[in-house]
Amino acid sequence: MTYAIRLLGPSPPPGARPARLASVDEGPSTLRLRVTCSGLARGAAYRLERRQAARDPEPAWAEAFTAAPRRFERTVEVESDAPARFHCAPR
Repeated sequence: MTYAIRLLGPSPPPGARPARLASVDEGPSTLRLRVTCSGLARGAAYRLERRQAARDPEPAWAEAFTAAPRRFERTVEVESDAPARFHCAPR
């Protein structure tokens, strides 16, 4: 099964790049996603952040990285019954 959802609404924090999500695999209670951020500044420091809601003061999970190419990609696993919002924010 292939599906995707794209929402236009609350924007990410200032300077953050929205992430593109693609479903890789799904299980009974989890979903594996490929999270991609494009248009990054080469050599700049970023954090891939996951939040449950746009107004969360802190991310539920974050991973720091340096944008060697202008794109960053990571495969993550999320609960299929919980909201997850991803973006790449400058550090």
